[in-house]
Amino acid sequence: MNHFFSFFTTLCLLITSLGYTQQLPDKEICKLMKAKNITWVESFGEPMALLQLKKGKKWGMYRIETSSYDENWTKKDFSFEEIIPAKFDSIGLFDEYDQFTIVKNEDKYGLFLNPFEIRDADKKATCKYDAIKIITDSISLNMDKCVLVKQNNRWGLIDWFSDYVIVPITYANAEDVPLTYMETWEVDELKHIRRKLKLSLVEFDKGNGDGVFKGQNRQGKWGMYQGYEGNYKELIPAIYDNIEFFGFNGNFTLVYQNNKLGIYLSPWSYDDAKQTIPCTYDAYKTHTVHRFNGSSSTYLALQKDGKWGWVNWLTGNTEIAFEYNSFEELPYPSYKQPYYLEN
Repeated sequence: MNHFFSFFTTLCLLITSLGYTQQLPDKEICKLMKAKNITWVESFGEPMALLQLKKGKKWGMYRIETSSYDENWTKKDFSFEEIIPAKFDSIGLFDEYDQFTIVKNEDKYGLFLNPFEIRDADKKATCKYDAIKIITDSISLNMDKCVLVKQNNRWGLIDWFSDYVIVPITYANAEDVPLTYMETWEVDELKHIRRKLKLSLVEFDKGNGDGVFKGQNRQGKWGMYQGYEGNYKELIPAIYDNIEFFGFNGNFTLVYQNNKLGIYLSPWSYDDAKQTIPCTYDAYKTHTVHRFNGSSSTYLALQKDGKWGWVNWLTGNTEIAFEYNSFEELPYPSYKQPYYLEN
C-alpha cells in the first residue's frame, strides 16, 4: 500500500510539472495576435495556423511558436512568422507539398502559390474569378492539376503558375472545357503559336514530341503543325473537326468531319502526304501481321452503314467488301498492303 501511495504521489508531481510546458490555448493565441478566429494546419509538421485578424477581419497564415509558457501563461518567448499576409476573406487549407491554394476577396477567387517555394507568391495572387474548380485526371494530365476558372458566366482553363489563359473563357459549362496540362515551356510556346497562327486551342503531342501540336482556329477547325518559337510547318491543313496524333512511326492517322472518320498519311513517311480515305466511315480497327522474315504489315478495317470491310489505307481502295456485321466476322486480310506506291 505504501508503494502504491509513493507511486501515486510521484505521478501527481510529474503531471503538475508538465503544466509548465503545456501548449498555449487558442484563446490566448488570438489575444496575442489580435485575432478573432484560428484554424490549425496540421500537415506541415510544425505549428502553423490560419488566423482571422480583428482589424479588417482578413485571414492570413502564420508559423506560431507557443512552447515557451509557464503554468500561469506568463509570456516568455512567444513568436510568430507571417507566411501569407492577412488580406483575404478566406484561405483554403493546404500543406507544404501543394502547388497552390484558393483565396477569396470580395466574392472573387484567385490562386495563392505555395509560399515555401515561390518567394513572390503574394504579388502573384489576384482574386478576379467568379469561381475556380480544380480537376485532377491521372491518365490524361500526367498526375497534375487543371484549373478551371469562371468569368462573366463562362468557363475556361488557366495555367496555375502564370495565370495565363490556356483554353479561352468561352464555355457555358465547366464540363465542356477541354482539359490539357502544359509545362512551363509549353505555355511559353503557346504564346508564340497564338501570335503566329491565330489558334484558340492548342494541344501538344506529348507522346512523340518533336515540336508537333494540333490547333483549332477561330472557325472551329483543327490542323496539325510542327515547329518552335514562331517557325511552324503545316502538317495537316485546318479543315477538320478533329485530328488524332500519329502513332510512333505510324504511316497514317485519323481525321474527322461531321462525326465521320477518314485517313491522312504521315508527312514524315510520304513527301506527298494527303488524305487518302474520305471522312465517310463510322469506326475503325487496325490489325498488324508479323511475318517470319521479321517484316510486318498494318491492315485497316472500317465500318460504314453498320457493315465492316478491309480498306487499303495507302490508296483508299476497298480490298474486302463491306458485307460483315462485325470486325470479328471479317476474313483474314490475305491481300498485300503496300507501304509505297510502285512507279
